[in-house]
Amino acid sequence: MTMQATAPAADLTFGEAMEKLEATVSQLEENDELGLEQALALYEQGTALASDCQQRLATAKLRLTEIAVPTATE
Repeated sequence: MTMQATAPAADLTFGEAMEKLEATVSQLEENDELGLEQALALYEQGTALASDCQQRLATAKLRLTEIAVPTATE
């Protein structure tokens, strides 16, 4: 099994980042033959993707809150 080069999460759409995160988790869960360095690299990739996705969701939630709550001047 070879590891694919990864694009920075900022270059991916939210959906692409989630798909890549799911694929990374699957690789870690299903491949018992990964070496320590490969497993660590996948884990680092997964944590970076998860962090990026969580940040995007938090930003979207904030935007929705701002849209849903009218300001005092309206």
